[in-house]
Amino acid sequence: PLGTKETPFRGTFDGQGFSITDVALTSNNDFLGIFGYTDGATIKNLNVTGTEVKNTSTNSSTATGGLVGYANNTFITNCHVDYKDGAGVSAAYDNAGGLVGYVVGGTRIEGCSTNARVLAKHNYAGGLIGRTLAGTSIKYCFAKKYDTSSTDYTVTAGYYSSEPYVSGYYAGGLIGACIDTNIEYCYSWSDAKAARYVGGFVGRYESNTPSVTNILQYCYAAGSKISGNNAGGMVGYIEMRSGKPDKCYWNSMLGVGFIGLYTSGDTNSSFTLTNTQAAMNNVLTTLNDNNGGETEWELTTPTLYGGYVFPVLLNNKGEAKPQTGE
Repeated sequence: PLGTKETPFRGTFDGQGFSITDVALTSNNDFLGIFGYTDGATIKNLNVTGTEVKNTSTNSSTATGGLVGYANNTFITNCHVDYKDGAGVSAAYDNAGGLVGYVVGGTRIEGCSTNARVLAKHNYAGGLIGRTLAGTSIKYCFAKKYDTSSTDYTVTAGYYSSEPYVSGYYAGGLIGACIDTNIEYCYSWSDAKAARYVGGFVGRYESNTPSVTNILQYCYAAGSKISGNNAGGMVGYIEMRSGKPDKCYWNSMLGVGFIGLYTSGDTNSSFTLTNTQAAMNNVLTTLNDNNGGETEWELTTPTLYGGYVFPVLLNNKGEAKPQTGE
């Protein structure tokens, strides 16, 4: 991979719409991806396809991503990862994400997408990102279900040699777990599974800084199934001391609530859940109601599954740009 913890990638990489193809990485490097470790970098306009990124390291500090393993203070935009025809992204321990394994330090991710199976054999697995820390922002991003005909789960935290599962916390269709992270205009079609704290969108969402208003808005989750204790159609476990989910939607056919578990007694833990529990084919107007007059969403054609119509971001808001070559 490009960049290690000792010598991070700090430059600008512009893929200009080209593709890196036939990716098949297996390593015990703690930070694994096309880019292993980035710091102050910019990565943009790149498509990645292949079969798998597999990290065999069992160190607790590992991070594995389809594009970047560990991203610090990095800007990633218009990058798209597709590992749907192989094993996808897997980590022998923590922090596996279809795009990035671990995101910290003011990193911004915009207009990116993934289509890959993701597995962290311990904790923190997400269709787009495994785990984020304070100061991160994610906008105009989505994670697809890698194979709509498959009965397997897209995102899994924990090793499932047999049922019942052994362990594994924090699995989310988009993000495994995040702290003090702003998320806007994103969606997930991924199924998620973990022992505890599993969400159709985020496994665990924490807002630990009362003086900072964190944002989770204009997002939805439409995975067809979810499995684990403290499971929520949108968020598995939520603890917010500032801000609240706003105009976020979930697939009510999952048979679980909007949030699996939330902490009481916080300064702002009273959520107006009735405003977020709506049929998926009726949310387009609300998602576009951003008080700025700009339309962000349109409806899918044809439908994804079950005869339902789902909102998707407009082509200039996260979809891959036409490639200029291979």
